[in-house]
Amino acid sequence: MSEQEDAAVVFTEDDFAKMTVFKRFEGGTVYTFDTDTQFLVVVDESTMAFLLEEESDDMEFIKCTAFATAEARLAYLQAKYPSGENDYPDF
Repeated sequence: MSEQEDAAVVFTEDDFAKMTVFKRFEGGTVYTFDTDTQFLVVVDESTMAFLLEEESDDMEFIKCTAFATAEARLAYLQAKYPSGENDYPDF
């Protein structure tokens, strides 16, 4: 499986509006997003960030992993985020 994790990715609210929710979980959401050349998985764990101490300011709460194919991305998602009791579809 070919994947590449990008350390410094910045998404705007408009970008998030274009993403597809793959899974919601307590404290975050997993999105998929396609560009012209990549198939992305974006994990946003910033929901509860305001509860953390000030020293958490340097923590990254949004992570992006890029895949060359949709199939590789799907295999990653199914392995990392299997369906089950941790799903929160009604958030």
